Amino acid sequence: MTTIKIWKADTTSWETYTEARMLNREIAAKISPYISKCLSLKNTNLTSNIVLEIYSEYPPTYPPNDFFTTGTLRIISSKIKEILDSIDNIQVEFFPVTVIYEGEEYLEKSYFLMHILDELDCFDFENSEYKSHQIQSSGARYIDSIRKFSLLPVDTSKYKVFIVGEVGFLIIDRFIADKITEAGATGVKFIDPSEAY
Repeated sequence: MTTIKIWKADTTSWETYTEARMLNREIAAKISPYISKCLSLKNTNLTSNIVLEIYSEYPPTYPPNDFFTTGTLRIISSKIKEILDSIDNIQVEFFPVTVIYEGEEYLEKSYFLMHILDELDCFDFENSEYKSHQIQSSGARYIDSIRKFSLLPVDTSKYKVFIVGEVGFLIIDRFIADKITEAGATGVKFIDPSEAY
């Protein structure tokens, strides 16, 4: 049994998958570099007015789940935030967001941008199966798809929630994943790394 899980959005149905778009796109463009590099947003004013609209290209539109993504942003409800707040030694920032559902502010739950600060370069290139391409001008290598996902050993007593730097996957300690599942959080799926693809 693994001690970690991959944290993904549950895309099995329209009821479990929340589609959202950021209404203030200029803020999205300014936040993106902080998200992609796992840099703190605390001392910026970029998170003071994040507004997300829930929509669906395939009606009906369902109320927002406890976890959803829009672009590079990971959004959680207060249900998940309370669990993460109770865990010691996690490097995560939370910023309130406004969620619009059916033309009005959704007030049944509070929502937050979940910003992960720990990024580890722990993708096991030797034991994973993947396709990649290299950019000639920079020499940078980008992973296009993964058939078998494997990680180098990670000290989960130190890193409870982190991003796999080379591929952008969100990894969570199994104990925390179990607590989120037991709380009945919607829109989230936790997968063993061996079952990822």
